[in-house]
Amino acid sequence: MCECSGVTALVALLAAGVSTGVQTQAAGALTDLCLNNAHNCNSVRDCGGIVALVGLLAPGGSAAVRRAIAGTLRNLCSNNNNQNRDSHQRVRGRRGTGRAAGARRLCRRPA
Repeated sequence: MCECSGVTALVALLAAGVSTGVQTQAAGALTDLCLNNAHNCNSVRDCGGIVALVGLLAPGGSAAVRRAIAGTLRNLCSNNNNQNRDSHQRVRGRRGTGRAAGARRLCRRPA
């Protein structure tokens, strides 16, 4: 469950359909809050922030908003580095099966 906090308010702004300037500022603030802060990253995830952020990446959207969103998503991913590393190590022994294999197939360059 998501706590009442500034993170909650910022995520709500992203989903509220406000101006691109407000969206840029909200995403930028989330970028800063998620930098090396696991608690804030978890709050963003728990409050539906990832869905809200990705939803704003539609084609034709503001470049400034997309840059701010990319920064937030980068910080969310990098703060979760240890968990990501553990997941990769578990999948490494099972090549050719499951989602990891599908992701590898999708990421291959065309011949």
